[in-house]
Amino acid sequence: VAQIVTFGTLKAKAAIKDVGRALGLSYAETDRIAKLIPAPRQGFDYPISEALKMEKRLLIAGLDPGTTTAYAVLDIEGMLIKSKSQKNFGISTVISEIVELGRVVVVGTDKRKIPGFVEAFSMKTGARVERPNEDLKTDEKREVVREFGINDEHQNDAIAAAFFAFRKIKTLI
Repeated sequence: VAQIVTFGTLKAKAAIKDVGRALGLSYAETDRIAKLIPAPRQGFDYPISEALKMEKRLLIAGLDPGTTTAYAVLDIEGMLIKSKSQKNFGISTVISEIVELGRVVVVGTDKRKIPGFVEAFSMKTGARVERPNEDLKTDEKREVVREFGINDEHQNDAIAAAFFAFRKIKTLI
């Protein structure tokens, strides 16, 4: 009795596309993630571990737009990296400050109806928008942000929005 075994390998981009298909992600989302893998060097592909070191870290942002606009940035492990609020905070300033930290893949809002500022941020950064089915309640937001001890209501709303987005996509990471 003999058995024949063959071993095959998948290149990084192919592996990501197969995993995305298995998880039920859309082709566009899977392709966007696969494009994070750098082009081959002298005909040799980069291993995923090396490509991750080369690529900017992936981020989740939460936005609270208004006269005073705030943002919060999490890494993909859910750790708060930065939060900030400011009056008359323009979208280009918010984007430039956040992209210095890495690449935003998801942006969250605490509102059911996506604010125009969040939509514009998503369009300009290519981030996917996550929103609740109904506006997040004040008590829910307080519970999420309590451990951070930040006394700025706008930053707290942005942090709550970021954590909402993180929890929604956590199973995909």
